[in-house]
Amino acid sequence: MTDSHSETLIGMTEDEPGPVVARLLLGDRLREFREGTGMSLEQVETQLKERLPKWYRTKLNKVENGGLKTTEAEVAELLSLYGVTGQQAAEVEQLAREARRKVAPSRVPDWFKQFVSLSHSANEIRMWSGDLIPGQVQTAAYARECLAESVVISAAEVGPIAEDRERRGNALFQPSAPAVWVVVGEEALIRRVGTPAVMRGQLERLRALSELPHVSFRVVPLDAGPHPAIGYPFTLLYLERAKSTIAYIEWLTGADYVKKSDTYTLAFSRIESKALSEDASRAMLDRLIADLH
Repeated sequence: MTDSHSETLIGMTEDEPGPVVARLLLGDRLREFREGTGMSLEQVETQLKERLPKWYRTKLNKVENGGLKTTEAEVAELLSLYGVTGQQAAEVEQLAREARRKVAPSRVPDWFKQFVSLSHSANEIRMWSGDLIPGQVQTAAYARECLAESVVISAAEVGPIAEDRERRGNALFQPSAPAVWVVVGEEALIRRVGTPAVMRGQLERLRALSELPHVSFRVVPLDAGPHPAIGYPFTLLYLERAKSTIAYIEWLTGADYVKKSDTYTLAFSRIESKALSEDASRAMLDRLIADLH
């Protein structure tokens, strides 16, 4: 992986951060304005409940964390309360409009849609998975085999979601793709998923990715010993516009998005310290691919 890599956001212009990122940016700006007034969350909540009948306790905390959209009236009240006017107010109102913008539907579960939006907006993506290939770099055939075993995805959804997964992964091959670090356990490479042809196709996709200048691919061998994230796959998404790293942790029926991601960043660093070099990892892929011919 080389150091010279574009920071262009996939499918987005510099002035259009996308709804999810816009909510994060909006939340940060509103928090800065509130803290600038010296007001606590509770003080603001009390005043907003008097001005906005539908406002409820704890909503502001969710807005500041980027978890909720805001109406035009709510943003106007907050700006008035904080004494924000002129160009600053106009910028915040634009962010709020972008945060409310609807995006084209995607063939993914509802709880996964935020991840799709975040990954499209990320400047850096770090993936760790110990026993399966991470979803973002799966082939459709490999994904189909995995999704067929799901207890939350219907049989009718398996094919479309698998195809969509590969299509989204194709963006990582583009010159405008973010910087990507993929670290997998050796078990993910030797666990047989589908036929030998399916596994060969998946490993060949990883091999092609590993040659790209903006991608680092490394393997944690089985004899590397313990590390902090055994059994805990996760993805780190760095958003330059929001100056924020978000940890995405998927579980059986949903996912968590963690903004305070220092623990996961440290864990990823520890995992990397156990991994083979990029050259040794490519050599392992070559051996496994040869064994499948």
